[in-house]
Amino acid sequence: CVEGRQRPSAGVLIVIGGVLLATCGMALMTLPMLSGAALSMNRGDLLTVCCAVCYSAHILVLSRYSATASFELLSTAQIGISALLAWAAVPALAAVRPGKGGHRRSQPLCPGPDRAYGAR
Repeated sequence: CVEGRQRPSAGVLIVIGGVLLATCGMALMTLPMLSGAALSMNRGDLLTVCCAVCYSAHILVLSRYSATASFELLSTAQIGISALLAWAAVPALAAVRPGKGGHRRSQPLCPGPDRAYGAR
C-alpha cells in the first residue's frame, strides 16, 4: 500500500463490481449485434452513457458538498450552471431543423381545441 492511502473496503469493491455488471448487462440487452460477434454503438447510445456518467458525477458532487454548504448556495449554483449550459447549447440545437435531418411530426404535439378529446 502507498503510505497514507487506505485500501478500498469490501463494500466499495462490491458496489463497483455491481456497477460494472449492470453496465455489461445493459450493453448486452440494448446494443445491436453486427455480423459476427462485434457489438455496435450509435450516437444515441453514446449520449445515454454520457448522460449517466454526468448524472452520477452530479450525485457525487452533491453528496460531498451538501453536508458543508447551504442549500441556498447549492440550489443557486445548480440553476446558474444549468442556465449557462443551456445558453451555450443554443447554437448547436438551433442547427437542427425539421426537414433537414430532424424529426418531423405528422400531427401537432398539442392539437387545437377543435381536435381535442376526440372532437370532430
